[in-house]
Amino acid sequence: MVLKNTGDGDAVLIGASSPDCSSLMLHKSQDSSGMSMMMDVQSVTVPAGGSVTFASGGYHLMCMNPKMHAEERVPVTLDFQDKANILLIVPVYGPSGPPQP
Repeated sequence: MVLKNTGDGDAVLIGASSPDCSSLMLHKSQDSSGMSMMMDVQSVTVPAGGSVTFASGGYHLMCMNPKMHAEERVPVTLDFQDKANILLIVPVYGPSGPPQP
């Protein structure tokens, strides 16, 4: 997913939730000394006029105790520091990822 900020100020994502996860955490993957690590992050800043991509190997949402199955669509709410919320309906893929064209 790509978060785009068309506003004049930074948008700060501070959390996410879904009824299909016991908790949904903001995470970031990064390489450190040749070892890949995932770490919990408290926020993700989307700069004014910019964007931030959530994908394997970078920022992502970590769903704990998922209650969903491949090929379903589930609700995810993104919570921002300014109290704005965005509701997404996202597709669920299996371990091999999205279908290839």
